[in-house]
Amino acid sequence: MPVSRSKKFLRFSLILVTILGLSMSVSSTHFLNMRDLPEENFFNISISQFLVKQCEDTGSDCSKEEPLVMEGTASGVGILSKDNTTYVLTADHFCHPGEFYFMNAVTDKIESDIWVTNDKGVTYIAEIVYSDVQKDLCLLSTKAYIKNDMRFSLFKPEIGEKVYAVSAPYGIHEKGVSLHFEGIFSGCDEGDMCYYTIPATGGSSGSLVFDSKGRIIGMIQMTTRGFNAISLGVGSDTIRQFLIESNLF
Repeated sequence: MPVSRSKKFLRFSLILVTILGLSMSVSSTHFLNMRDLPEENFFNISISQFLVKQCEDTGSDCSKEEPLVMEGTASGVGILSKDNTTYVLTADHFCHPGEFYFMNAVTDKIESDIWVTNDKGVTYIAEIVYSDVQKDLCLLSTKAYIKNDMRFSLFKPEIGEKVYAVSAPYGIHEKGVSLHFEGIFSGCDEGDMCYYTIPATGGSSGSLVFDSKGRIIGMIQMTTRGFNAISLGVGSDTIRQFLIESNLF
């Protein structure tokens, strides 16, 4: 991100909202009752990254290569099906968590696996197609089936309008269970970073935000530390530009 935006984020004490864990040796209008948003478009996404982290203390007895596994969970939405492939949009800090948590350490990635799980509880392998760390956006491809492509809004909602998201906070995404959230659109800054009063926590990263007509208006990428009733992320203008750059459209 640009330096000015990074400083602004630090001032608000923002935190990324992907669940990440390390272990040794081993991310007033009703919304039509959500009926216009097919459940098969919403995915819980999980990742395992096997890493080797060099020993930082050369004077200790620790080995030079200490194996780690980083596991994470996030949310995502299948936005388009093309040539028997479904494209799922999520947050880039989920796709590349090591870049956030090992910036100051020398690491080598041994293996990385990403899976997407649909509302039926079926899991599919996924691959990264395109990503942008500055926009914090990541596009995955998978063989998971979706019937309908998603729509994007060409306009931002009015401040005060209701907005909606389907997320898997803390990885909660059981078969037959989809957690629906609603809040208020609170505006976007000049960098197209948009604010919502939609609750978010670890695992909410990658949730797309929708207006009352079921159109995509943005993504949840962060929340505020100690007050997770506020979420924020890039708006639909940035997402559309990202997809154009990916050559998907």
